[in-house]
Amino acid sequence: MYISEQEKKDILNQYENQETSDAVLIHLRRNFPLKSTEGYYLGKHYYIVVGDKMKPFINSKKELTNNIFWEIKGNFPNMDEGILRRTIRKYLTGLKTEID
Repeated sequence: MYISEQEKKDILNQYENQETSDAVLIHLRRNFPLKSTEGYYLGKHYYIVVGDKMKPFINSKKELTNNIFWEIKGNFPNMDEGILRRTIRKYLTGLKTEID
């Protein structure tokens, strides 16, 4: 599936009016990169390693958000939970647009 540049901008603009954290976004990019593996019969699969476990990227965004939130919550103790979760969702949405 091909997503145009305008569609990518529209997807990321949905988080523009909501408060997110650049520090958390940088932390996510460094510690939770999107990885891929390619099988002979199954094709290419994407995953993120969260807490020494491979989490398939095709899982629901809500499940990945919860897993990553509980993993990094201790790194940002004074940050509001809503800002932290919105930033994680923004990061996952950005990864999704890179794949498509």
